[in-house]
Amino acid sequence: MSVTLTVGTSGRQYSTWASAIALGIPSNISSTGSNTPYILEAYNDSEFYSTSGALVSLTGITTDAVNTITLTAAPGQSFVDNASAQTNALKYNQANGVGLRVNCSYSSLMYTNVPNINISRLQLYLQGYGGGAICLQTDDHNYVSQCILQETNGNPSGDAVYFPGYASTIENSLIYSGAAGLRGITAAYDSLEICNCTIVAPSNIGNTNYGVAGLSETWKIYNTAVFGFGTNFYTGSGTYSGSNNASDQAIGFGTGNQPSLSYSSQFQGVTSSAPDFRLKTGSALVNAGATESSIITSATDIVGTSRPQGSAWDIGAWELKGASGAVLSTTPSGVANVSAALATSIPLTATLAAISSMSGALTTAIRLSVNTVGATLCASLSTAIQLTANVTTSATISASLTY
Repeated sequence: MSVTLTVGTSGRQYSTWASAIALGIPSNISSTGSNTPYILEAYNDSEFYSTSGALVSLTGITTDAVNTITLTAAPGQSFVDNASAQTNALKYNQANGVGLRVNCSYSSLMYTNVPNINISRLQLYLQGYGGGAICLQTDDHNYVSQCILQETNGNPSGDAVYFPGYASTIENSLIYSGAAGLRGITAAYDSLEICNCTIVAPSNIGNTNYGVAGLSETWKIYNTAVFGFGTNFYTGSGTYSGSNNASDQAIGFGTGNQPSLSYSSQFQGVTSSAPDFRLKTGSALVNAGATESSIITSATDIVGTSRPQGSAWDIGAWELKGASGAVLSTTPSGVANVSAALATSIPLTATLAAISSMSGALTTAIRLSVNTVGATLCASLSTAIQLTANVTTSATISASLTY
């Protein structure tokens, strides 16, 4: 049976991560001999903030494959759960959900040398230089999912994410390296898996370091977008395998890639003054990924949108949401008004009359079937795919649109 500990500043069991770890987690979870994972659930009562060192430090705790430790946001408390998750800029913003921020030089924000750690649904932001926004110093089997990991001061260098252990996975996460000398993600040893991550440096800072730095051994990289670094994929003495990755530079491994893309054409905002790494409509990353269920345990994106929304998974942490598969069928006489609620909650209003045309701006893969003597169907939705067709007496129009 799992043990859940709550962390927050408003009536929770513990007011800090440090006290929850020190007082709530035994030094040897494995000694129970049973399945007793510990779960630390944070509440967004206020920002977790430090100017004197790491907010989370896990050391000297014995775990195993079933007796694990999970660091996460409580239900309803994450940026993932925010009511405006689809329209919020994809960047660190504690107003949107649990946020941990450190403004301290030569310090990590989250440090661990304990294996079997799961980190999910959190925002981490390191402003001090030296060290990484998350530093998992462990032997094996760490899993990071649905996180925003941001660092903005890498003078003279540093890592937004650093995995010096073995056999870990990071998926559906944004890694934002906001300084010229800052690497995105670095790993020193074997078997790191990266899937559906967005790893970026702002386009205006002139980053001169590495986006992905595999210093040795073998990494698996799938459906991951790496943009804005001096060298996006650096192998050192290691090797990469995988497929369906995207970059504004060449990609020297795998198949199904999208190399040498325009950075600004893929995301809503790519500068340090207005970062927003949600995908744009028309991005080459849309429908360009591969299904990768062997690494990702749930087919959702960084904010919980199901994959795919179109004909295939999107590359990167964000899945562009659309009204795929919505159906409207009408057989009216005379004049009628028809409204249908689509998957995006955008209303579709149709006015049918004895005029022979059909036009609409449709979001994605919406199927329209109209059986009528004559009709005008007008839809005003969110993207600029246009359909125009003539309708004749007793005609049936069926159209399947994708982009």
